[in-house]
Amino acid sequence: MRPGFSRISQLQERALHDQLVAARELISHPSEKGRSLEREVSAVLRELLPSEYGIGTGFIVSHGSNGPQLSSQLDIIIFDSIRGGPLGRLAACEVYPIEIVYGYVEVKASLCLAGDNAKKLPYNSIQKCMEQNHALRQLRERRFWDTSYGGSPIQTAQISINNWLAVRAFVFAFEADGEAAKNPQRLAQDMSNSAHLHGVLVLDQSYFTTIPIEPNTADQDDYHHVFYTTQHPFTAFKLHLLKALGTFQRPPDYWIPALDNYFDLPNDWNEVRPNVYS
Repeated sequence: MRPGFSRISQLQERALHDQLVAARELISHPSEKGRSLEREVSAVLRELLPSEYGIGTGFIVSHGSNGPQLSSQLDIIIFDSIRGGPLGRLAACEVYPIEIVYGYVEVKASLCLAGDNAKKLPYNSIQKCMEQNHALRQLRERRFWDTSYGGSPIQTAQISINNWLAVRAFVFAFEADGEAAKNPQRLAQDMSNSAHLHGVLVLDQSYFTTIPIEPNTADQDDYHHVFYTTQHPFTAFKLHLLKALGTFQRPPDYWIPALDNYFDLPNDWNEVRPNVYS
């Protein structure tokens, strides 16, 4: 008997959609409803992803010209749980250093397309998601301590990499809102015309992905080509997420995140040597 993995995925997809219906029946407050759906998606990701990936929520801190800077708030952050964890944690969110972040997922109860003449982008529009990701794609600097410096096990040298891969960006929408967003070709065209997202899922409808390119050899016409499918979209999302995270750039084993760059450490150290008696 052939294992029915696609069928199992379809059942999972239907169960997630039912969670949206239940949330709307039970919860009237938009923020609480949103958090409930985020927890459902986080649970799916935790079941899907290997334990090397941590799952949290909150902010990414990175290196700016005036010191550490925070990103916008993100629904789900996927990070390297082996090399580190959050620099700060509150009851409802955490702050993760860019050095350990692989990607993020924005969770939307519904996903819409903003009109061409919209003065302000709706928070649940695909354009708003792409606007947010445009800022996050600029966070390319990562700092590490190289523990192989000089061939000594106790000497280290700090290194800064300014062209690290941009974090993987995904959108998980429980449904489409409006006729335009319910048209997969129209949604794909808008994604292609605007900016880059690694993957966008609309449950029970379609999955979209922007084809990666090699910037050293690509022509301008090669950028922002979007592929989409209406067959088994949830399965496509899961498989593509695993591949996108698995192929994300990793530092060598002998590099460790230079987390001290985010703290105001003293510049002057007092030294005490042992007393030597004759």
